[in-house]
Amino acid sequence: MADNKISLDKLKKEMNDTVINYLRESETSGNTPTEEQFRELGSRLVNNIGIEHKKELGHEDLNILKNTMTNYFETAMVPKYKRSLREHPREVNGHWPKPVSDEAYKGYSKTLKEEKEALIKDIKYLIRESERTNRTPTQAQAISWLTERMQKDLANWSDEQGKRYVTSYVNAWLSGEYAKRMSQSQRNHPRKENGHWPWKSDEEEQREKEQKKAKDVLAGTQKSGPLKEFHSKAPFASNYMKTYQSFSGYDMVCTIEMYMPKGGTYTQVIGELQTITYSIHQEKSPIRCLGDMNAKGYVFGPRTIAGTLIFTVFDRHWTTKMEKEYLADAGVNAHMLADEFPPFNLTISCANEYGHDAVCSIFGITLVNEGQVMSINDVFTENTYQFYATDIQYLAPVDVTMGGVKNPTAKLPQAEKMPPVLNKPPAAPRPRPIPEIVSTPPQKPDPEKPREKEKVKLPVKNPQKDTPSTTESQPMSDEEYKEKLAELDAQLKKAEDSYKKTAKEKGYPPAWVRIMMQRTKTTYQRKKEALDRARKVTKKGETV
Repeated sequence: MADNKISLDKLKKEMNDTVINYLRESETSGNTPTEEQFRELGSRLVNNIGIEHKKELGHEDLNILKNTMTNYFETAMVPKYKRSLREHPREVNGHWPKPVSDEAYKGYSKTLKEEKEALIKDIKYLIRESERTNRTPTQAQAISWLTERMQKDLANWSDEQGKRYVTSYVNAWLSGEYAKRMSQSQRNHPRKENGHWPWKSDEEEQREKEQKKAKDVLAGTQKSGPLKEFHSKAPFASNYMKTYQSFSGYDMVCTIEMYMPKGGTYTQVIGELQTITYSIHQEKSPIRCLGDMNAKGYVFGPRTIAGTLIFTVFDRHWTTKMEKEYLADAGVNAHMLADEFPPFNLTISCANEYGHDAVCSIFGITLVNEGQVMSINDVFTENTYQFYATDIQYLAPVDVTMGGVKNPTAKLPQAEKMPPVLNKPPAAPRPRPIPEIVSTPPQKPDPEKPREKEKVKLPVKNPQKDTPSTTESQPMSDEEYKEKLAELDAQLKKAEDSYKKTAKEKGYPPAWVRIMMQRTKTTYQRKKEALDRARKVTKKGETV
């Protein structure tokens, strides 16, 4: 018992030291978690204690130890968290504390003091003008104005941690300081908070309200295309103009993206696809207990993403070109079916006549079932598939317009979104072997004799040529680097010309070309980075 008591006191001391250090970092960095997050910290500490003593104690003793430490955290550590907030008033911003050096902390404290002095001057000026003009804003208006001035002061400060420290302490101090000074002013100069600014006339405030209202109304409306001129001249628009944009099947183009056996990426527009559906199912099981017929809650189980693809059948199967490219890349002369392809991505690009774009992507599609009906009763033939998928990105607008990119930082879904199973290039399929063609006519097999296994001659890979790591293991001269980089640039240019030609022939919108080029540039950048890495590799023992 004595040993257990000493051990328990030691554990309490370690938890106390950890929490004190944690709160000290919170006070010096301005990063303050919520009370719920702080209790999560306690749960992690108790779990760590349980893991450390799992082998030493039995199951029952371990539960007693964990319960004891949990009670200690609630009764001793949570009050310290609340006392820290009282002694060092700061905003609970939900950020985890970070260690800050003494020199940085002194700089933060100095900036905080200067910012408080500047805000006190602003508060005095606001109150003085309010007393003179009898125009007094509400406390919310005043706090908003003071906060904007503080943000302007901190805008040129490159230290984000310092900004967070100053903002945290100022936000906790500002409301009380303003309320104290304004209440004292209202006792000396009785007046009401009428929501008006002391330095603006009624006409100016009314004009600003109308301008702000017009901006808010036009913010969700179409600003390009046929309605651009109307919105540029309209002084006011109805709230009914705030509408979402929609797309029909005519506005959609589907693109398949699949990794090739040797590491490349195959991309193809699927023009035969006429219908695509998906469904998401997640098993959720009820939690029940004795004495209550209702469920206490539900737990999440496995999720399944599945769907169907319906293709229009023309004079060939939709995978004909894709199968040919895949087998050529693998260097295999074989026959394969659609369900033997590795998992692939399917991107649905939408662009309507008003210049609005949207993208929906389904990742890691694996084909499961295939079916086709040919009948005299059908006007045309359809090919149907059922598939499983690993992830889906819901339909979302793309921030581009017909005139170019509105937001240069907007990004489309990239190929790196491939599921983990696709991070490595898939191996070539195990094909059903096709015998070599011989000059003698085929003979009927003799049922009396056992069937011999057919021999297939597969192309032998040259390890010096086909191994992907060879490029990175050999040094590359500047001339070779420039030559291969020029080839990449030529391929990028060729792809752009090809996309433009395809869009012109099939009537695709310009947004389709931009989306396809965005994906092609992603592949180009990945290959260029591989070239850069290969250029830096030299013979063993040498340095660049």
